[in-house]
Amino acid sequence: ARVEGQVVDLQGNPIRGAEIRARDGSSQRGWRRDGSEVRSNEEGRFVFESVEAGTREITANHDEWAQSPPLGLELVPGQVVENIELVLREGGTLTGEAFANDGSPAAGRGIQVVSVGSGLFGGGSNIVTDAAGRFEAKHLDPGGYQVILEPTTEQTLELQEKGGGMQ
Repeated sequence: ARVEGQVVDLQGNPIRGAEIRARDGSSQRGWRRDGSEVRSNEEGRFVFESVEAGTREITANHDEWAQSPPLGLELVPGQVVENIELVLREGGTLTGEAFANDGSPAAGRGIQVVSVGSGLFGGGSNIVTDAAGRFEAKHLDPGGYQVILEPTTEQTLELQEKGGGMQ
């Protein structure tokens, strides 16, 4: 099947450079990617020349926006679907402060923000605390998140010496 459309923001402005994915929507163990992935052009337009028939979920992602709500499609071989619109959202912002075991600010430490239930990282994978231990994750999709303060190099080495799971 052929699927084409446009990625826009909430005001209808086109979004250039969004990554649009077509996933298998029939999997009972979550959404399995089937390899269909394209990017939007200057006008926010995209075209999938060939998407497998069946139940598909189409989403758009962009570094500066939260993911679009998924669009479910039932596709048959040779079908042409035109003018679908995927709307990227502003998303949420999560801010916080991280502290070391001694109560001092955890400066320069990595932060992971993981979407609860999906195992997907949110807010980017390169979040680092500032000198006061503060951090910010932007453009998060709606839902719950777990925030993880990554161990220091010394803590990682200590865990490895003790036979901890980090290898």
